[in-house]
Amino acid sequence: MTFAPELLRTAAALLGRMVMLAAVAASPWWFGGVQPSFQVWLFAAVGVALLCVIVEKIGTAGAFRVPSAATPLIGALVLGGVQLLPMPAATLRIVAPHTAALRNDLTSQSMPEGDGQLRTISLCPAATRQDLALLTLATGAFLAGLYLFQTSAARMWLCGVLAVNGAALAVFAIVQMRHWNGMLYWHIPLRYGGAPFGPYVCRNNAAGYLCLCLAGAVGLVVWRFSKAAALSGPRQGRTVDRLLQRIWAWAGLANILALALAGCIVAGIVCSLSRGGWLAMAGGAAGTGIVLCVVRRQLAWLLPFVALPVIGLALVLWMGLDERVPSRMLTFLDWPTLSQNRTHHWRESIRAVPDFWSAGSGLGTYRYVYKPYETKRAAVWFHHAENQYLEALIVGGVVGLGLLLAAIVMVANSIRRLLRGQQPATFAFGVAGTLALATQVIHGGLDFGLYLPANMLAFALICGALCSGRIQEGSGVFFRIGR
Repeated sequence: MTFAPELLRTAAALLGRMVMLAAVAASPWWFGGVQPSFQVWLFAAVGVALLCVIVEKIGTAGAFRVPSAATPLIGALVLGGVQLLPMPAATLRIVAPHTAALRNDLTSQSMPEGDGQLRTISLCPAATRQDLALLTLATGAFLAGLYLFQTSAARMWLCGVLAVNGAALAVFAIVQMRHWNGMLYWHIPLRYGGAPFGPYVCRNNAAGYLCLCLAGAVGLVVWRFSKAAALSGPRQGRTVDRLLQRIWAWAGLANILALALAGCIVAGIVCSLSRGGWLAMAGGAAGTGIVLCVVRRQLAWLLPFVALPVIGLALVLWMGLDERVPSRMLTFLDWPTLSQNRTHHWRESIRAVPDFWSAGSGLGTYRYVYKPYETKRAAVWFHHAENQYLEALIVGGVVGLGLLLAAIVMVANSIRRLLRGQQPATFAFGVAGTLALATQVIHGGLDFGLYLPANMLAFALICGALCSGRIQEGSGVFFRIGR
C-alpha cells in the first residue's frame, strides 16, 4: 500500500529537478531569457517544479518548512506590493513626498489636495509589476532549490549541469567571437547595438552567468579531489603500490574532466572582455580562498583559488584567443576612461537617495528617477544603475537595501554550516556556494546581471539549495506547514 505513494513522491522529485536543471541550462542560450515569450516557459517550469514539491512533500511530517533565509524574498514581494497600493494624494505626500513631486514634473499634472484620485508610490506601476513578476520567479526558483536539492547527489547534479553548460557557453562564445559577422548565432542582427558575448547582448551579463557556472565547476573539482584524497589515504602494502594508488586516484578521468570544464569557463570569462566579470572572478576566487583558510585553518587553500584566474589569463594570452585582452586590461590604469560612464553616473544618481530613501520610487523605475538629477547630459540612457545596491536603495528605499543585504548575510550563514561539513559533497557544495555568492556580491556592485532571468534563476536555485540544510536540521525555520 505504501509502495505506490513512495514511488510517486520519488518520481515527482526527479521530475522537478530535471525541469529546473533544464530551465537553468536553456535560459542563457535564449539571449539570457530576456524575451517575454521565453519567460512564459520559465514561469511554467518553476510552476511544474513547485507542483512536484507539493506532490513529494504532502503527507510527510513537517512537510513545508521554510527557513528564515526566505524572509528577504518574501519581504521584497511585500515591498513591491505596497508600492503598488493606490492611496490618496494627501497620504502619498506624507509617505513619499518627493515621489509625488517628481510625478508632477514628469506628467505636468498637479495633485490638488482634494482631487480624490488614488495614486501609487511607484512612479511607473507597469515597471514595478514587471520586476515583481521576476521576483516571483526568483522566489519560486529559491523554493524549488530549497526542497528539491537537499541531497548531496542533487547538489552535485546542479554543479555538473552548471559546469557543462558554462563550458559549452564559453566555447561557443569564443568561436562566435573569432568568426564574428555582426550577428548573434551568425544570423540574428543586433538591432539596438550592444557588446555581445555568446548569446548575451551584453558581455557583462554573460560574464556574470559564467561566474555562477565557474562556481559549479569548482564544486565538482573540490568534490572529485576530496574523494581522491580519501581513496589515496594511508594504505597497507609496498611503497610502489601506494604510489600507484595515489596517482590513479588523483589523475582519474573524472578529475581531469572537472578541471577541463573549469578551465573552459575561466577562458570564457577572460575572453568576454568584461572588466566587472574579471574583478568578480578574481575577487571571488581570492575571497573563497581566504574563507576556506579561516574555516579549515589551512593556508594552503588560498593558493589554488588565487592561482585560478591568473592561470586562466595566462592560458588565454598564450593561446592567443583574443589579442584585445591585454589592451582591455590596460584600461584599469586609465582612470578617465573608467570614470566616464559608471562612476560618473553613480555620482550623479546618488543625489537622488535623500529624496527616495524612505519608501523608494518603485521597483523597476530607476530609468525614470535618475534623469532629473543629472547635471550633465549623458550619451546613454541607463535602464539600471549598474550597481544593484545603489539601485535597491533608490527604488526600494532603506527597506529594499536592507532586504538585499539581509539575504546576503543569511545565505552566507548557510554556507558557513556547509563548509564545516565532513562529507566531501557537502563541503564541495559549500565551496561552490562561497564562490557563487562572492562573485555575485562583487559583480552586483558593478553591473545588473541578476536582473536577467537566466542569471537570476540560476543564482536563486543555488541559494535555495544552499539553504536547504537548515530545513533538514530544523534550525532557522521561519514557518512550517504540515504535521
